[in-house]
Amino acid sequence: MYKYEPNKNEPAPQAPLLAPRVSETGGQVIMAPARSAPRDSRKMDDLHASLAQEKADARSAAIASKLGIGVSSVHLGGNLVAGVATVFYIPIAVGIGFSW
Repeated sequence: MYKYEPNKNEPAPQAPLLAPRVSETGGQVIMAPARSAPRDSRKMDDLHASLAQEKADARSAAIASKLGIGVSSVHLGGNLVAGVATVFYIPIAVGIGFSW
């Protein structure tokens, strides 16, 4: 019924983000992106590896605590300390020692 026909006399407006800036002298100024400081890829790799190791250690510690695996100690007074090592919440080794 109605057919769209673009107006050939009027140019399409430019997108606001893609339009170049026009300087006072009438010429176009193209803005270059700011330079970023180069990254030290070795440091970034070391940081990534340490974060991955920290996550793995936290996961292992959470699993061990849920299974009742670990060493617990209690100060008895003075320099005396009692400790117990458990596996599946069963005491495997019990001892009393000194701390200094």
